[in-house]
Amino acid sequence: MFCPICGKESKGICKECYLKKNPISIGNFQLIVCKKCGKIFPEIGENEENLKKIVRKNIFSGEMVKINDFKISYSKDEKFEKFMNIKVVLFCEYQDEKFENEQNIKVRVINTPCKSCSRKSGHYCEVVLQLRGDREKIKETYGKIDQIFVSDVDELKEGLDVYLISRDYGTSSIKQFADEGAVIKRTSKLWGMKDGQRIYRGYILVKFSDIKVNDKVKYKDKIYKVLKTGKFLMGENETGKKKQFRMKNCEKIE
Repeated sequence: MFCPICGKESKGICKECYLKKNPISIGNFQLIVCKKCGKIFPEIGENEENLKKIVRKNIFSGEMVKINDFKISYSKDEKFEKFMNIKVVLFCEYQDEKFENEQNIKVRVINTPCKSCSRKSGHYCEVVLQLRGDREKIKETYGKIDQIFVSDVDELKEGLDVYLISRDYGTSSIKQFADEGAVIKRTSKLWGMKDGQRIYRGYILVKFSDIKVNDKVKYKDKIYKVLKTGKFLMGENETGKKKQFRMKNCEKIE
C-alpha cells in the first residue's frame, strides 16, 4: 500500500502527511502562580503535577494520533518576568509507529498568593504546636517541620510555640513525635466567632524527655540503665535483665 498523498509506501496516509494536515499543538493558556512560593495552581500536588494537568487539557492532535504520555520542563523567562517557558516532549503513536514530538511554548503568568502564603502573611493559625522538654530534641523537631505551614514562632523559656496554618498537618505530625518518645497532650480553646459559629484553636503539647542512652531511670521501684530510647525505652537492671517499658512511665535518676 502507498500513501495517497505523497506515494510513499504506507498503510494509508503516512505519518508525515497526516501530521501536515493534523499538526500536534498545545493551545494557548495562562498560568496562575504564587509569586512568594512559586506554587502553580490548581494546588493538587507538586508543581510538575499541577502543570501537567493543565497542559494535558490543552494538547491537540488528529484522531489517529494517540498521545501515550509526555514529560515536561519549565523555567521563568529571563527577559519577561510575566512569562514562563515550557518544553513538552510528547510520546505519540500513529498506525503502530511510535514517535516523539517536541513543543516549546511561552505562557503568560498571573501572580496571586496561594492559600498557604495568604494565611501565613495574615498570621492565620489553626493549631499551636507547643514543643517542650529536651532543648536538642526541640531544635531537631522544629527543623523537621515543613515551613510552608508555619505562620509564626514564639521562643519561650520552656520551649517553642509553633503556630501552624493547618490543623490536619499538626495532627499528622504528632505520630512521629510520639514514636520518638514524646508525651502528647491535645486541647482546644475558644478563639472567636465567625458567621455565628464558635471557632476553636487547637493546642498540641509535645513534651520530650531528657532521658538518654546510659542514663539511669526508675521504673516500678527498680533501677535500670537505659540501652535504647524512643516511644518504648529498653532498660537493663543490675542483674543484667532487660525490660522494655514506655518512656512516660519511668523517672530519670540524677
